[in-house]
Amino acid sequence: MNEPLVSPVIAIDGGGTQCRLALNDGKSIVAVETGSANVSTDFDGALNEISSGLGSLAERAGLKLESLSRIPAFVGLAGMTGEAVSERLRTALPFTHVRIEDDRAAALRGALGRADGAIAHCGTGSFFAAQ
Repeated sequence: MNEPLVSPVIAIDGGGTQCRLALNDGKSIVAVETGSANVSTDFDGALNEISSGLGSLAERAGLKLESLSRIPAFVGLAGMTGEAVSERLRTALPFTHVRIEDDRAAALRGALGRADGAIAHCGTGSFFAAQ
């Protein structure tokens, strides 16, 4: 059963090859793609790709960046190796409410939605995960 979305949310899935950013307002999804966003191999480059993507997402959604930054965000990134990297990114991003993790949760949700299952993720980095 699908539950209705009651408030907008931003999702960011950043990998070693590309970064996808999406805004879901419960009625439509606006999405953009940028380049590599692996924070362990190139933190500044990843931050630049995410920032560029946020600017494009705001423009495509018809919002100012400051309005976009008040929407809760989930950020799943390749190369998230600990709390220090997460805190550094949290400080650098414009969001007032953000959850930052590695890219396993984003890959699971993208592949399976809410269904149970398992995935083998074989991209720039690799992992197995289940929900």
